[in-house]
Amino acid sequence: NVQRLEALARSPLYSHISATIQGLSVIRIYMEKTIFLNKLHFYQNEHTKCWYIKITSFRWFGMRMDTIGTLFLTAVIFSSIFIAERLDPALVGLSITYAVSLVSTTQYFVRKNTEMENLLVSVERVMAYGKLDSEGELETVPNDKAPPLEWPEKGVMEICNMKFKYSNDTPYVLK
Repeated sequence: NVQRLEALARSPLYSHISATIQGLSVIRIYMEKTIFLNKLHFYQNEHTKCWYIKITSFRWFGMRMDTIGTLFLTAVIFSSIFIAERLDPALVGLSITYAVSLVSTTQYFVRKNTEMENLLVSVERVMAYGKLDSEGELETVPNDKAPPLEWPEKGVMEICNMKFKYSNDTPYVLK
């Protein structure tokens, strides 16, 4: 879930950077640099918070795995000390070697399993994008209402009551 949270926070940041680069000339013309910088700082801060939580949780998990492995290895070593008189020293060494191997192998598989689960977030997002409604056709005007081929004749255009928004659930950007 932490990986999903970080990916969700990363997406608006990349979208904002892309839109800003595409509209850089308009931003400069209308001198709206501070608005876009403030938005960038907001998105960057949100992403950094999520990224920090992700990194911290990975480190916390790794530290807990190391602690559990150390406790297990300590238990094996102390138990072999107490029963060393009844065991062959080669078996004690072998048991400690196997304990170290078991701890490292367990840590490896748990970390890889966690990493795989986190990487599946990308697959989930692709599946979610695949279920989105597709965009309409490029030509939205029916052929019987299309302007004549020689349009515009005079080089003059008058637009009345035009509104534009990028999708159905976003506010109008032109009114």
